[in-house]
Formats: sequence, structure tokens, C-alpha cells
Amino acid sequence: VFPGMAITTDIIVGFPGETPEEHTESLAFAKAMHFSGAHLFSYSLRPGTSAATLPDQIPAEVKKHRFHEMKAVIAQSERAFAESQLGEALPVLWEQAEREGSLRGLSDNYLHVHTDPALAKPNTLTHTRLLHFQGRRIMAEPIPSLLQR
Repeated sequence: VFPGMAITTDIIVGFPGETPEEHTESLAFAKAMHFSGAHLFSYSLRPGTSAATLPDQIPAEVKKHRFHEMKAVIAQSERAFAESQLGEALPVLWEQAEREGSLRGLSDNYLHVHTDPALAKPNTLTHTRLLHFQGRRIMAEPIPSLLQR
């Protein structure tokens, strides 16, 4: 219905009482959903909260391990989503120049993209073709004739 739509989520690993089976189920769910991104957290005890008094608190090393497993799943789906957008022309709001000599922007489906600062200006919106990866960065080229504000 919405081609190229980004679907993200927030995930907490290691909540009190989380069993190994539940964690495995969460990993499988995250894989099946193909999220374009996620905010990942390890549960941390907060005194005075209801969760702080729950039984079966998860040891720190187990939470750390589960966090890294989930992070790997999300990284794979983030990359797959970004790869699926290569070649597309998307609106990008150009934000700021980076130290490495590129201009960073954000597409309408929440992809961080980079271009040569000579091709676009901060605080402008242009249709932009997503070209390729340069390391972990998505390199793009504005198409000013389509849209520029």
C-alpha cells in the first residue's frame, strides 16, 4: 500500500521474567517484521518502579548478550531496508555539513543520506536519488529540477 514506508519500533531486552524462549521469539518476530530501524534498550532497574520489585531480574551479562543479538537482527533489517531504497528518488531535507566533507540529510522515510556539499544546501528540500553505500553511509545525489524548496 505504501511502497518504501519505514516501520520502526522500540525494543527492550532483559525485562524481568523474560525467558530464553521469549527472547528467541522476540528475535524471530523482529526478523519477520523487517523493521527499517529500532531503538534498542536493555532493561535497567529503576528504584521505586513496579518493575524493580518483579521477580526473576535478568543478570547484566545475559541482558548484554540479548541486546547484542537483537542489535545484529535490527542492523541486518536496517541495511536490507536501505538497500531496497537504492535507485529511488526521495525527498530529502538537507540538515548540516559533516566534518568528513559531506552534507547529511534525512529522507521522508527516515534514511540518513549524504551528498557532496556543492550539490545541495542545508535547510533545503530536494528530490534525491539514492545511489550506493560508502561504508555504512548512503550516498545520494539531489535532483534539483524535480523539487527544491
